[in-house]
Amino acid sequence: MKRTKIEVVKERPDFGDKQVRQASEVEMEKLYRWHCRRGMLSVIFPIRKEDDGIWIKAKQILDEPVTMKDIAEADIGDVSLADCGIIPYKGGMWNGTNWLEKLEN
Repeated sequence: MKRTKIEVVKERPDFGDKQVRQASEVEMEKLYRWHCRRGMLSVIFPIRKEDDGIWIKAKQILDEPVTMKDIAEADIGDVSLADCGIIPYKGGMWNGTNWLEKLEN
């Protein structure tokens, strides 16, 4: 798989009203759609916030609609809040293409 460079920008992009903009908005055991570069989508189901405020543990599901069985069977992995466009990277730059959308659930 060819890796592409993450697009970083000086200011956080605005993707609309459903965009998660603060780490405090990420609720555990709620569904969020993760919009990634090149139009890729997945759904994440946060399980736990890490103490560093930079990472969360979440289940990631690649197909929609998501069922309770999908959530139960999904592996738990690390998700970077900077990669989701919620916090800036260490240098103060923002992810210019990825964002997390609040889903009704």
